[in-house]
Amino acid sequence: MDHSMDHTEAAKQLAAADTLQERMRHNARHCAFAAVTLGVVTLVGTALLGASHGGTALDIPVTLVVLGAAVAAGAYAWSRPTLPRNYLTMHLVMTVGGIAVLHTVTSTVGRVVFPGEWLWWGPGAILSATPAFVVAYITLRRDGARSR
Repeated sequence: MDHSMDHTEAAKQLAAADTLQERMRHNARHCAFAAVTLGVVTLVGTALLGASHGGTALDIPVTLVVLGAAVAAGAYAWSRPTLPRNYLTMHLVMTVGGIAVLHTVTSTVGRVVFPGEWLWWGPGAILSATPAFVVAYITLRRDGARSR
C-alpha cells in the first residue's frame, strides 16, 4: 500500500515537472518571437536610415524605434514568470553589445562615408539585426523546441 502511494506521488511530481517544462517551452517561443521582432525592426530601421541618405528627419525617429524595440523586448522577457536559462543575460549582451554597437557603427560610418550606398547599408542592416536572430535561434534550439 505504501509502495503504491510512492508511485502516485512520483506520478504527481512528474506531471508537475512536465507542466513546468511546457511553460518553459511556451515562454521560450515567446522570447524567441520578441527577439525576431527586434531583429526585423533593427533590419528595417537600419535600411531606412540607408535609404534616407543620412541627415534627414528619419534619423532620430528610426533610432528611437530601434532602441525602443530593444527595451520592449527586454521588458517583455523580464516580465515572463519562467524564462529560458540565462535568457536575460544573453539578451542584454547580444542587444547592447551586438545591436547597439553594430547599428551605431553602421549608421554613423554610413552617414559620413557611405550615404545612400546600398553596398554598405544592406550588409550593415543585416549585420546589425543578426544578434537578435542569433538570440532567437539559440533560445529555440536550447529551450523552445526541446521534447523529452
